[in-house]
Amino acid sequence: MKVNLASLNMLIASAFFIILISKGFGQETESSQQQKDEPKTAQEPKVISVTGEVVDLWCYLDRGAKGEAHRDCAMTCAKAGNPIGILDDKGKVYLLLGAEMHSSGESMLVEHMAHQVTVKGAEKASGGIDAIYVSSVTPVSGATTSEAATPKATPRISIVVTPQPKMVLGKTPKPVVVTPRPTSPARRTAPRATPR
Repeated sequence: MKVNLASLNMLIASAFFIILISKGFGQETESSQQQKDEPKTAQEPKVISVTGEVVDLWCYLDRGAKGEAHRDCAMTCAKAGNPIGILDDKGKVYLLLGAEMHSSGESMLVEHMAHQVTVKGAEKASGGIDAIYVSSVTPVSGATTSEAATPKATPRISIVVTPQPKMVLGKTPKPVVVTPRPTSPARRTAPRATPR
């Protein structure tokens, strides 16, 4: 008996297809049946209160910007729709969202940018992001931000300029040090002529 190779391939493919249909398609696995049998209970979100500084997350994540010195920029960023967060005293940042559906929470939080507040709301976490759906914001009375409590001094900058060495044997050029000095409004005008 002579068997055609094409017929044999068709026979094998048909048998494979019948096995697939009988084993997997349209039948539920044990785990899916157990999931259907278990009643679905929605977990109530945990309501928490967190005290910290309200920060705009764009600038905070980009360069660590926070504090009273950054307040104007933070308010501009928040009004532009950038995400808002709260930085607690342990350094943990929570994303702050409005409690209402499709609400950013900007209206509740923009006036508190760079200030210490206590926010209360439902905590949710997903994909490594911790968020609070804010239901209330309470300013912390008498609190200051970490930067406002310790103002930064203007750093003095020294610039060292090293000229390219000349091809002279045994001599190394000395670096020139330029130290800029803060200018007062009076010194910004033209220099006075001094008599000789």
